[in-house]
Amino acid sequence: MKLLPNVALALMLSLGATTMVAAPADAQKKKDDKAAAPTGPQLVVSKEFRAAAAAVDAPLKAKDIPTAEAKLALAEPLAKSDDERYYVAIYQLQIEDAKKNPAGVAKALDSLMANPKTPATELAGYNNIRGGIAVDLNQNAEAIPFLLKARELGYNGTDMQVSLAKAYGGTGKVKEAIVELEKAIDSETAAGRAAPEPWYGYSTSNLFALHDIPAAETWMIRQIKAYPKVATWRTGVSNFRKVTDPSGTKFTKAQKLDLFRMMRGTKALYDANDYYIYSNAALDSGLPWEAVAVIDEGRAAGRIPASDADITRIYTAANTAVKTEVSAANAAGKSKPAIAGDIYLAAGDYAKAAELYGTAAGQAGVDANSVNMHLGVALANLGRKDEAKAAFAKVTGAPLADIAHLWTIWLDLPQLA
Repeated sequence: MKLLPNVALALMLSLGATTMVAAPADAQKKKDDKAAAPTGPQLVVSKEFRAAAAAVDAPLKAKDIPTAEAKLALAEPLAKSDDERYYVAIYQLQIEDAKKNPAGVAKALDSLMANPKTPATELAGYNNIRGGIAVDLNQNAEAIPFLLKARELGYNGTDMQVSLAKAYGGTGKVKEAIVELEKAIDSETAAGRAAPEPWYGYSTSNLFALHDIPAAETWMIRQIKAYPKVATWRTGVSNFRKVTDPSGTKFTKAQKLDLFRMMRGTKALYDANDYYIYSNAALDSGLPWEAVAVIDEGRAAGRIPASDADITRIYTAANTAVKTEVSAANAAGKSKPAIAGDIYLAAGDYAKAAELYGTAAGQAGVDANSVNMHLGVALANLGRKDEAKAAFAKVTGAPLADIAHLWTIWLDLPQLA
């Protein structure tokens, strides 16, 4: 793999881009040379340097890099002027690129960028390449000034934007990195190309890590729209969960149950551990119907091994509790519709649950946030999206409002693969 970005750049760097002429011996010679001079840029060199430098060209074109390098070592001490040093750096650049030596390419670029004979039109590209090499060498702080200089000089390619994102990220400037990735995604989109999914994933996961949940959710939506997969959604929800309940002990029992209901309803449950935490929370909350249903779903999906003793224990206990609490909903229905609604919700009777939550809404002593959250869940499961979103919109306060917002995001998404 070549260090320079493309063949065109290598050609641009060849001696064909300039004309090497020997210094004139007298005024008449100067006049004749001027009359016959080519129209392209000229670099004036001594006769001695010209002969030594010309010996580099043939082996370089023949890809005989050791010979070209040896010949350049003979020519370099003869370089006394900026013109001659420019040629040395051009040859060094091509040789080091052929050797796949990033440090050598960087040294040659440094010489070129410091040389007043280097065409100003090439400086933007040189700075971009130099910054990209620094990023590849994990010299992120060093890379940033080169890349910003490239931008200042007019270079604005996607490669520069991604290099800047890497450099900023490598120096702990995560938000600056995300700004650059957004530019890169916009550039790729404008060019009719799909930006790589990790660009979105970096932004989403790091914004969650910064506890900037609204921005993280915005990026998660962008990522899912670009890559509409359940796996993408599941990763986003997992990041949300890690940030909001990192130890698994921050949420109350009820909040944890609502979090896992959202994960179940939006297909974000992942492995046996998720099913264990969810079913255990349901059982501990006096909702064994839900524990049984969740475990049945996990087993059917192949996510719970038959040998999982902990889940088997919960499943047995939940089934036993279902038999003894079959009349619980009827007993609570008249005097405590919110509690009855929870039981019907757990049992999967979403229509009855929605009816009971409607009755409970506005009653004295009822937790409005809990009722609206659970009403939204019931309505979402009934496919009544607009009504569900209206219920979720009434939920306030973290973390329930954040969980309700994730439900709303899901309801607005297209079907995911």
